[in-house]
Amino acid sequence: MEKSKEVTKKVVLEAVRVMAQDMADIMVGDVVVTADDVIDYAERTIAQIENKNAKARERAAKAKAEGDVLTQAIEAVLTDEPKTIAEIQDEVGVEDATVAKIVSRLGSLRRDGKIERLEVKDAATGRKVKAYVSITE
Repeated sequence: MEKSKEVTKKVVLEAVRVMAQDMADIMVGDVVVTADDVIDYAERTIAQIENKNAKARERAAKAKAEGDVLTQAIEAVLTDEPKTIAEIQDEVGVEDATVAKIVSRLGSLRRDGKIERLEVKDAATGRKVKAYVSITE
């Protein structure tokens, strides 16, 4: 048997809505629940789920667009001269460019083959630090 899709709240409510069409009125405690009540509730809840999902997609698209701005700024800063994360952060000019965000974007750029990571010796401390350069083709 082929594996079915994940059973979500929306799928369950769709099933309840379909089953309720053939349902007789039932007594739950002191309340009489009709098939129309169940169908209306299921449809209203499904609409709420769809609205919530649409808003989540919008927020994700906005976050991705903002991330793209930072990625483009990092690409513009990098040259064939090695730069450390601190240097990149100073030069990108994006207000909320935290070290974590920069490291994440550098990882993505590196996986895409656009930059390369090197280890260079810090002149001030003598320690090895990671530096990044643009790969020019």
